[in-house]
Amino acid sequence: MPFQTQCYYCQHIVQAPNEAMGGSGRCPKCQCTFTLVPMEQSHGVATRAQAADRTEILTTAPAAARETTAAALADDTLVTQSPNMAALDAAVAAAEESYAPPPAASVERSIHPVGAAALFFGAAGLVCASFALLRILTIPLAVLGLLTGATALLMLQGRYVARRLWAFPIAGTAVSGVVLFVALFFPALLGPVYDAGRDSAAFDQRAIQAVPLSLDAKQGPLSDEGGWTDASRAALQQGPVRVEITGVTFGKVDFRPAAPKGSKDRFLRIHLRLQRVGGSGKIEYTHWGRLTNGALPVLTDAAGKPYRMVQFQDDTLIVGQKIQTELLLGTPMDDMLVFEAPPGGVALRLEMPASAWQGAGVFRFHLPTHFVGP
Repeated sequence: MPFQTQCYYCQHIVQAPNEAMGGSGRCPKCQCTFTLVPMEQSHGVATRAQAADRTEILTTAPAAARETTAAALADDTLVTQSPNMAALDAAVAAAEESYAPPPAASVERSIHPVGAAALFFGAAGLVCASFALLRILTIPLAVLGLLTGATALLMLQGRYVARRLWAFPIAGTAVSGVVLFVALFFPALLGPVYDAGRDSAAFDQRAIQAVPLSLDAKQGPLSDEGGWTDASRAALQQGPVRVEITGVTFGKVDFRPAAPKGSKDRFLRIHLRLQRVGGSGKIEYTHWGRLTNGALPVLTDAAGKPYRMVQFQDDTLIVGQKIQTELLLGTPMDDMLVFEAPPGGVALRLEMPASAWQGAGVFRFHLPTHFVGP
């Protein structure tokens, strides 16, 4: 005996044969599938979620499957199925097999431009730390690289992109962050140029200070009351320029290129080492023998007897001497002073004008007898 049933979705009332009770049918009005039960039992039998799942699948099914299912529809006739839902399950299976998610958007670029810019800024900051004139850009470039890298990472967040696009943003952020951290807290790791440049303002440009060559404090003061510094124990520094006497020996000197055989007489050779330990700008060193102001080093003994600084012809160069050069940060420069030979076994005193490197005042060294070689 036929019975009346009501569509769960659109509330349309249709008539179904008795043998279809408990099965599934499609509403001729809204085309949704629902369980066929008499109207007084239809509420609560099927949930909306279950029906919605099947409806969604069928709407995405291939056209052939939809046409097959809809062929049995009449104007106001309910399409019924047996309880096992064989035909509907076949259509659902066909839809599931043919359905595929839409392909992901193709990634045309393999390098993220903003990430590459972040890596460039971080690397540029690291390179600038090695140059005296550019080291001031190290921290600003590192900050810029860090911000650019963070922006690139935010641009990629939540997007489906190839993994290779993450490489430059991550690398740029990491490099810039490390450079900034090291520049702020461990500047010595960026090299002597950057480390010394940070402390350039701390140098006293006029005061001459003794710098010990060793940490042994048991030998007394480095300088006496007259301001003479023991050359065997300390160097002298004014501003960023440090001068050390590395040795005092007697012997002949070699020339280049006019007289390769060297001198016939023995002289006193004082070996110097000049080093720039900081500061900014260019520092030129000119040997005292080539200075136009006539300021020459003075060598005397304890009794005050002077010994003349030896100068040869202008075209004669002494091996071991520097005529003119630039003092580079972290690069020692060796030079040599030549004096007429004093008698052996005497202590000497050496005065060197700081005008050779645009300094002020005079460096005074005491050369003890044990420091003067044979």
